[in-house]
Amino acid sequence: LKRLCQELSLTPVGFVVVNEAVANFLKKEEGTPPTVILVNYSDHNLNCALVKIGRIEMVKHQDEVTNISETLALMFKEFGVEILPSRILLYAGAANLEPIRQELISYPWLSKANFLHFPKFEILSENEDLKAIAYAGSSELLSKEVRFDGAQDERKTRTDDTEQLTDNSKQTTENIGQEN
Repeated sequence: LKRLCQELSLTPVGFVVVNEAVANFLKKEEGTPPTVILVNYSDHNLNCALVKIGRIEMVKHQDEVTNISETLALMFKEFGVEILPSRILLYAGAANLEPIRQELISYPWLSKANFLHFPKFEILSENEDLKAIAYAGSSELLSKEVRFDGAQDERKTRTDDTEQLTDNSKQTTENIGQEN
C-alpha cells in the first residue's frame, strides 16, 4: 500500500480492516453485536474471523485452498475455543457462493469441530461487504481531522460567520428596541 500511495502521489487518510467493517455493519444492521464466524473466500484464498459479541477474537488465513470444508475445520480447531458460534457468514463481493454453501452444509461439522448445534451457513447479500467497507471508510474519514485545501478552515469560517450573523441580529434587535 505504501508503494502504491507513493507511485500515485496519494496521502492515505485511513485504513479499513474488512472483517471489522463487516462485523460493525452487522451490528448496525441487526441492532446487536454479532457472534458469528466470518468467512471470506475468493480466488482460492480463505480468511476466517471469529467474532464474539461484536469483537474480533481471532483471524486465520490460508492461501491456495483446495478443499474449503477441510480447511475451515482445521481453522476452527486452531481457534481453540470450547464452543464455536453456530452462525457462519460467507462473503466474497460479487462471487456466487451458493455452491460453496451447499458443500459446507453437507460436511459433518458436529464430528469435526466444536459446535453445540449444526452450524447455519448464510451468505452476505451481494456487495454488502463493499457497503460495509464504504461505511467503515467514511466513519474513518469523519473521525479524523481531514484537511483538503483549507476545507477545515472554511468550516471554521462558516461557524464564525454564523456567530457573526447571530451577533449582528442581536445588535439589530437591540437597535430597533432602542429606536422605539
